[in-house]
Amino acid sequence: MDTLTQQYFVKLSLLPEDVQHYFDSEISGKFLRELEKKYSTQMGYMADLVVDIVVNDFHIEVIEDRARKDFKFDDQRVKNFIIDFLGIVLYPVHEYLEEMSVDVAGEIVKRGGSVEEYNKYEEEWADALGNEFIEAIEEFSSKQSDLVDFKNEENILLNMLEKNFLRVLKDNNINSVSLLNSGLLAVMNNVQGFRKEAIDALLRNSEKMTSRDFFLEDKMQAPTCGNWLKDFIAQYGSGDFDSLVLSEFLSKSKNVEKLDAPEKDLIEKLLIIYRNIKFFIPSEDINSPEELYIIPVSIEAEEPIKSKAGILDRFYKGGNEKGVKAPIDIQKNDNDTANQVLDAYRGDVAREAKVAGFADEMKKKFGQDNKAIRGEFFIAVRNGDVEKTVAILRILAEMSDIENMLAEDEKLNKFLASAWEKSRGKDLAQEFQKDPKNPKFMKIFLQYVLEERLKIKMGDAARVGAQIGNIYKKQGKSEFSKMAYFDMEHKEFKWM
Repeated sequence: MDTLTQQYFVKLSLLPEDVQHYFDSEISGKFLRELEKKYSTQMGYMADLVVDIVVNDFHIEVIEDRARKDFKFDDQRVKNFIIDFLGIVLYPVHEYLEEMSVDVAGEIVKRGGSVEEYNKYEEEWADALGNEFIEAIEEFSSKQSDLVDFKNEENILLNMLEKNFLRVLKDNNINSVSLLNSGLLAVMNNVQGFRKEAIDALLRNSEKMTSRDFFLEDKMQAPTCGNWLKDFIAQYGSGDFDSLVLSEFLSKSKNVEKLDAPEKDLIEKLLIIYRNIKFFIPSEDINSPEELYIIPVSIEAEEPIKSKAGILDRFYKGGNEKGVKAPIDIQKNDNDTANQVLDAYRGDVAREAKVAGFADEMKKKFGQDNKAIRGEFFIAVRNGDVEKTVAILRILAEMSDIENMLAEDEKLNKFLASAWEKSRGKDLAQEFQKDPKNPKFMKIFLQYVLEERLKIKMGDAARVGAQIGNIYKKQGKSEFSKMAYFDMEHKEFKWM
C-alpha cells in the first residue's frame, strides 16, 4: 500500500461513521462510474480524486487544480466537471460534511450549479441505506431464530400487551421502545398466529386509558384499552385503515372530544400500534426502514427517526432501562452489531467495485442471454478470475438461473456428481442427480466454486453466498435464501 493510500485510510477513519460508510459503499462506486462515463476518463480516475480530496481535508481547489492539469477541457468544461463532482460524489453526505465546515451546497451554487439537480443522489444513498438496514435486520433475526426461545418470548409479550401496555404507550425512552420493537418483530416473523393472539390480548386489556366518561354502544363503560379498540372497530370496522380514517376518529368521535391533548395522543398511539400489529408487513415485504416499527418511535422531545445511517445505532444501542423487561436479549454489550453486519456484507471495497464493474459490462454485452453468460462463467472459473466469477454469479442469481444451470447443463451435472461422490459420498451424488434444483446443492455448488476452485477464504466465500441468497429472497424464492449467515460471536460469515 502506497503512502497516499495509507494517508487516505487514516483520514477516512477520522471522518463521521456515516461518511466512512458512504465512501466504502457500492453506491459511491456507482456514482464514480457515472462520472467516469460522462467525462470519458479511465476507470479508477474518479476514485483517485476521492483519495486526493479526503487526504487534503476536502479542499475543493485540490481536485480543481488536478482537473485543469489532467483534462484537455476548456474552463467551462472544467467548471461543469467540478460542479458534477461536488453534486454526484459529495452531495449525498453534505449534511455530515457540514459538521466539518465543508459547504458542498454552497460550493455548487458559487460555481453556478443547481443543488436541486443532485437531490436524487442523496435520495438514492438514503434508499440504499434503508435496504442495508433491512438486510441487517433480516440477518440478525435469522440468527436469533437459532438462539431464542420464541415460546417464552411470545408469553412475555402477550402478558405485556394484556396487562402492562399502558406503560409502553406512555414510555418516552427510545431505548426501551426500540428493544420492545425488536422483540415484537422477531416473534411476529417466527411465531405463526402471534398477530391474532396479540390483538386478542389488547382487546382483553383492562387498563384504564383515559379519565373522562366513556360510552360503548350507548352504555357507560370503563375507558380501558380493550374498550377503546372496540369503540373504534364498532365505528370503522376491523379492516385496514389509513391516516385519514384515524384523523376522522380522533376529531369526530364523541368519546375523543372529551379528552385533553395528552390523552388524545395516547389513543392515537394505541390505534397505530393496533393497526401495525394486525396488518403487520412480513420482513420479506418490507420496503422501507420505517415499516419495521410496530410501536411508533417518534419520541417526545426527539426528532423523528430518519432513514439515515444513524438509525442503525439507535435501533441496536438499546439498554435495559430500570423496570423495563427486554423481550429479547439483543447482545446489549455489543453496541456495534449493526455496523459490524453491514461492514461484513460490504467486504473488500476495491474488490466490490470491480465486481460491480464486471456485472455492468456483462449485462451490456449479453443482456438476458443466459447461455452466453453461463459460458462466460465457466471461462472465468477456469481462469481463476474471482471478481468476474462473483459478478456472473450475481447476474445468474438475478435471472434465477443458477439452479437451472445445475439441472440443465449435462456436462456440469455429471462433473459435479463425480467430484462430489469423491469428496462427499455416493449418496449425496445420487441425490444431486435426482434433484439438482434442491437449494442445498446450490449452496454446495457455491462452496465448491468459491472455495475449492477459486481458493477464496471460507468467510469471504460465505459472504458471497449470503449475497446470492438475498438476491433470491427478494425474488420471493426464500427456499434459496438461507445460504450463509454472519456469526456475531466470531465476526465472520459462515455457511448454514
